[in-house]
Amino acid sequence: MAEEQEVTPGTETNATPAATGGNTVPQQQEERRFTQAEVERLITERLSRETKKYADYDKTKAELKRLQEASKSDVDRLQETVSDLTAKFTEAENRARANLVKSAIVASAARLDFNDPQDAFRLLDAGGFEVADDGSVEGLEATLQKLLAEKPYLRKQAVSRTSPTNPASTAVLTMDQIKTMSPAEINSRWDDVQKVMAKGR
Repeated sequence: MAEEQEVTPGTETNATPAATGGNTVPQQQEERRFTQAEVERLITERLSRETKKYADYDKTKAELKRLQEASKSDVDRLQETVSDLTAKFTEAENRARANLVKSAIVASAARLDFNDPQDAFRLLDAGGFEVADDGSVEGLEATLQKLLAEKPYLRKQAVSRTSPTNPASTAVLTMDQIKTMSPAEINSRWDDVQKVMAKGR
């Protein structure tokens, strides 16, 4: 059997006319006692009512957000779009600038006979260069020359064809020999090649 819990409501007086006269006599109501089950039922009902009050909170919140979005002016929406596009443009511009600087460093390093032009890019701070309006990288050649002066091992070394058993050849080149030479060989004997080209033989 459920345990009984005593709940004492406030005392109330009830005026009822006396059977024999017009006088009113206050009478005290009996105290009402609630069982534990009744108290739990009352609490559950109360909680259920309160829960129902807030059941559509998320729905109301979503509707409020929708109304706020709908009430934004066209100017606000345009400003947001402009901000987004500006951020994307800046990011793309930075990527393009970084690629341009890298390409310029590698190309200039190749012209200056770096053994591996990528070394120049790895050793230099690419972010420190300014890009001119014409797309050229300011101060790049001087920086690469300085790097070669500080680290001469980065430059290609001329290949020596001499050995104790095969001294350097001083034979005169012919046009047929030049045609069979590789670009590196032509570069290594450029003076001789120019002489042959000037004579046309």
